[in-house]
Amino acid sequence: MQEFAVRSAYRKLKFLNDEIDDRKSIFVSYEKDFMRVVKIARGNIRVNQDYEKLRKNLEDTAEANARKHAESALEDAEAESAIADVPQKKLYRKIVKETHPDKYDQMELSQDEKEKLHGVFKKAAEAYNDDDIPEMIKLALSLDIDIEDVGLDSAEVLLYIDRAISRAQSEMDEMCESFVWMWGTTQGNIDLRVKLLDAYLRQTGHPPVSNTVLKDIVSHHEDPHTPEDGSSKRRKRKPGTRPKKLIR
Repeated sequence: MQEFAVRSAYRKLKFLNDEIDDRKSIFVSYEKDFMRVVKIARGNIRVNQDYEKLRKNLEDTAEANARKHAESALEDAEAESAIADVPQKKLYRKIVKETHPDKYDQMELSQDEKEKLHGVFKKAAEAYNDDDIPEMIKLALSLDIDIEDVGLDSAEVLLYIDRAISRAQSEMDEMCESFVWMWGTTQGNIDLRVKLLDAYLRQTGHPPVSNTVLKDIVSHHEDPHTPEDGSSKRRKRKPGTRPKKLIR
């Protein structure tokens, strides 16, 4: 029964890892599109950032993160008190053997594959230094490394995989709740995108802006004929006159 639970947990963690990788690739295009419209907004809204408000938002975020990390550390300490010492070094060596940069020239790898392996290599080093076993197991799983011979029994493996699953789920939830992801998944919904842009501008220190102005910006951005840099279409103008701004 324990072995079945471990295999089931492995499959769930692998699914979550693959899903996160897929969403990260999509996230990049969403982020590019979102920052493009933010650039249009900042270039056409004649307001000054409220840096005091921005500083306060950053401090509040740092405080929330500190509390989250502290609570997580307490939970981890309670869980680890119930299990024996884990042979982290053996697991780390397995990962290093598969990802060390010295091996890249001996393997027929594309540049993207080399960068991905190097990213795992660096994450494994950080996880080893932080004694982060769930992260190391997650990385080992992404490399199809067998961890059954590193000295962990089924109960220990299951405990760490469950914790890795919890982290992966939190990472996915955080991504889905971000401005970027919500922006990318609401294409065509002008009203909702106006609310997202307004919330983002306020959170980053801008004073309130008229929804009419923001709606003009979002509509301009979603116009398929709008250049990627967000500029207005080029128009002939009289010599000596200045080009008009998108938003007056």
